[in-house]
Amino acid sequence: CLVFGIYSLLNFGVPQWRESPQEVIGAVKALIPHPLDNSFPSGHALFFGAGLVGIFAFWRRPTVIFVSILIGLLSNLARVFGAIHYPGDTIFGFLIGILGGILLLGVSKKITNLIFPFVLKIAKIFRL
Repeated sequence: CLVFGIYSLLNFGVPQWRESPQEVIGAVKALIPHPLDNSFPSGHALFFGAGLVGIFAFWRRPTVIFVSILIGLLSNLARVFGAIHYPGDTIFGFLIGILGGILLLGVSKKITNLIFPFVLKIAKIFRL
């Protein structure tokens, strides 16, 4: 939710400050119709960055990490080549996603430490 909030604030809160790649390259027709909105930052790259933080934090298997990075890079390259984003949109989306994921990790650990004892008490009351 935090990362989606960051994305929404940047994508919808900031007015469109430049033409989208589809508008610049008028002859290119997107394979999948995409609204001509603010292309910065790339939501796909943002969620990829946040997801990668989660994979690094909780699932440290080199094969999974490698495949995740490969899928994310190919997905973001496809969005650039499909004239949906500029390269900077995907790069900054990825970096913002990483920062949001790191913030979320720190906050989630604190919330878990606060809520977990309360949940245990309720579980004992109901004998769960």
